Formats: sequence, C-alpha cells, structure tokens
Amino acid sequence: MVKMCDKQLKGLDTMFGLQFENLVLGNLQTLFPMLGLEESLVLSAAPFFQRTTADREKCQIDLMIQTQRMIMVVEIKRRREISHEIIDEVDEKVRKLKFGSRLSLRTALVYDGRLSPSVAADRYFDFLIPADRFFAEGGEGRER
Repeated sequence: MVKMCDKQLKGLDTMFGLQFENLVLGNLQTLFPMLGLEESLVLSAAPFFQRTTADREKCQIDLMIQTQRMIMVVEIKRRREISHEIIDEVDEKVRKLKFGSRLSLRTALVYDGRLSPSVAADRYFDFLIPADRFFAEGGEGRER
C-alpha cells in the first residue's frame, strides 16, 4: 500500500478542486437554470480577475455572471468540510468589486463537500447548489 504525505494529499485536493471548478465552468447551460437565469439574458459569464489600481483592490471571482440588471458572484468550492468561513471569503471579494450602482448583486455557492449548517442558516448566499444536484441536472462534462 502506498502512503501519501500530507503535502501530496493537499496537492491532490487542490487538483480535484480545480477539476471541479472546470467541470462547473464547462457546463454553464446546466448551471443557469439552477440560478434562475435564462441563458438569453446573460451578457457575460466567466472567471473574473480585478487588478489592483489606485482605487481598487485585487480580487478573483471563480465565476461572474452579468445580465443587464444584475451581477452574480459564484464561488465554486470543493473541500471535505466547507465552514462558515466561506461567507467571509466571498464577502471580502464582493466588497472589493467595483461595478455600476444600477446593478444588483447576488451570490451563489456551487460546492462539493460537507456544508456547515451555519452557512445555510446565515442565508448569505442567494443560491446553494450541491454537486450531487448539479450532476443530477446534467452537469456531466459532456457537450449538449
């Protein structure tokens, strides 16, 4: 039996997390209805990176979806345990974003792992989408 050190296991967790993120990003047609979005109304949907400038801080968003009236920040997370800290992480990203005041902001978490009950109880996220529901709806990494 092969034994792996903690460093190797952490590397595998990171790799699986990136693969999960890519799977979700590759199946936006499955995700949109789960977020209450019609694909025809989406102006853009992609990972987002905001660089540091004189008036804004650096910020990385797993998936930012924009319609004419709304911006949705989607965090995609794969961890054994997803604690209440996920809310603080996403809230920090949201506070750093600079976008027009005429746009409303919504948040979503697509996750694989055990979600702390306090995350759902807090009601910070407008949408909580577990991986098993995503896969049941057709997010299987194949072309449609």
